[in-house]
Amino acid sequence: MKQDRRIERTRSLLRDALMDLILMQGYDSIRIQDITERANLGRATFYLHYRDKEDLLMSSLEEIYDDLVEALGASRALDLLAGTPPTLIAFQHAAEHADLYRVLLAGQAAAPVLIRMRDYLAAVVGRHLEPTFSSFEPKVSLEVVANHIAGALLMHLGWWLQQDMETSPEEAAQEFHTLSVASIMAALGVIDVTATLAKLLGQPTGQPEVVAEYEDYGDA
Repeated sequence: MKQDRRIERTRSLLRDALMDLILMQGYDSIRIQDITERANLGRATFYLHYRDKEDLLMSSLEEIYDDLVEALGASRALDLLAGTPPTLIAFQHAAEHADLYRVLLAGQAAAPVLIRMRDYLAAVVGRHLEPTFSSFEPKVSLEVVANHIAGALLMHLGWWLQQDMETSPEEAAQEFHTLSVASIMAALGVIDVTATLAKLLGQPTGQPEVVAEYEDYGDA
């Protein structure tokens, strides 16, 4: 037990040091030596816990998004269509740590970080939507949909921060929620996109057609 506490304390020191340095000098220029000096730990200690600074960063972010995983796991897949958007957690965290997110979602080193964040979030989304997709004959694969939603979430967060959060986290999450639900329903074939577009072109006030089988769909 004492050893576990020591390990967690060491990792916490390294995470805090990295976050402080990101805000001070940006992510790109940070060296392992900078992190260990700020945490008052040795390089050997760092490598006992993390491969590199990217591994340390992702470990920190994944802990944050564990809350998102819990929010998703506590609801049925079809609850995405109503109630509080699960991604509200992400927008709230970005608002609380806006400077950190602005640095992470930009800069020369942002690409590999974003790829790992997208892959992590895509895995979360995929696990949550899998029961629903297995109950339909989707027009787009679950893998494509999960990666689309994960990538779109990161881009939406970045854009929202660039706009100085002109809308609240709740409003931003609801906007993303609306777009995501539409994507999921189209991928499942619940919405016939081709028929809907044709109808809208012919009847501007018409409503999207919804496949009848959706009305009979039970719990995920």
